[in-house]
Amino acid sequence: MLMRYGHLCATLGHTRPRDRRVLPSGGGPGRSAHPGDKDHSVHEASLSLGTMGRRRDTLGADPQRRGGRTGTRVLGGLSAGPGTDGRNQARGRVFQVFLAVANFEPNEKGQEFSVIYKWSQRKLRFTPYQRVPTHSARDWEAFEVAGEHFLAVANHREGDNHNIDSVIYKWNPRTRLFEANQTIATSGAYDWEFFTVGPYSFLVVANAFNGTSTKVHSHLYVWLLGSFQLFQAFLTFGAADWEVFRIGERVFLAVANSHSYDVEAQVHNDSYVVNSVIYELNITAQAFVKFQEIPTCSALDWEFFSVGEDYFLVVANSFDGNTFSVNSIIYRWQGYEGFVAVHSLPTFGCRDWEAFRTAAGSYLVYSSAKEPRSHVLRLRTG
Repeated sequence: MLMRYGHLCATLGHTRPRDRRVLPSGGGPGRSAHPGDKDHSVHEASLSLGTMGRRRDTLGADPQRRGGRTGTRVLGGLSAGPGTDGRNQARGRVFQVFLAVANFEPNEKGQEFSVIYKWSQRKLRFTPYQRVPTHSARDWEAFEVAGEHFLAVANHREGDNHNIDSVIYKWNPRTRLFEANQTIATSGAYDWEFFTVGPYSFLVVANAFNGTSTKVHSHLYVWLLGSFQLFQAFLTFGAADWEVFRIGERVFLAVANSHSYDVEAQVHNDSYVVNSVIYELNITAQAFVKFQEIPTCSALDWEFFSVGEDYFLVVANSFDGNTFSVNSIIYRWQGYEGFVAVHSLPTFGCRDWEAFRTAAGSYLVYSSAKEPRSHVLRLRTG
């Protein structure tokens, strides 16, 4: 498989990279993993809401009082094509598209909150809908359980305290607002990932830092009796991302470990070269078990994708302790051998990978916390 670099200048060329991680560095806990790189970035999640009726939306002056409707979940960003313009009249239902933005730093007035936006078909843009108090928010995850709609925010820290609650919000069709439904104790939370296995719904958090060490447990929760309850704990090292994927009937979870750091260790421990881990669901054991370890350099993201009948994982390697010029690697599924490295991609402070397809073919796009432009790679299989 060959790769060709390209630049998506018009759309991505001058946008800020998504959600640049802040991890402990040699300078002490809570410092940026990319020294001198101030972080103002955001992360987005979207979902679609709808109820019976055809009434047009009217937005009031106060974002906290603006209305919405319940409906189905949309993954990724808004698609501006036929049938995906935010309003679907099928069976008398009106669907609204929302975008939740995780703000990592306070605004100019010192206020700390994240914002949920709603797509305005009239203005053809997202408009402010609801403010939500957050603490150095790193990620939103939108999901649906039993016909109800939720948003989970990863609160990274409050001041110097990384051991705080992250919050799951639930859509209230009466107030037409997202309201706090459950709090979950987290340690420097960076990412939420929701997935289902059969009739069961799961939510896994990437915990990155507890104030003294990146060696902390990240937790997997299962939906039982109306709330998420602890299902399994994984020992992680500055966990920055979870990626769930399936190959046939097999279910996998991959964690991106970004940093091994412990301020209290007798022997100084501060390494960005650390193994990331792929787990596989063992139905008999009713747990995810370690399947494969892969050496990574401050990994910040995993992305799973397929081309034809082949399956791949690409890792965002961002920093090796000395330089941001680190190759990110594509791994191919080899069955019994697991994932095997098949291609090295020169990247600089790589933060995130996303795979997508068009009529012209399959593509990968990556963003960087250290470069002004994002890059698009076209997958060539001929």
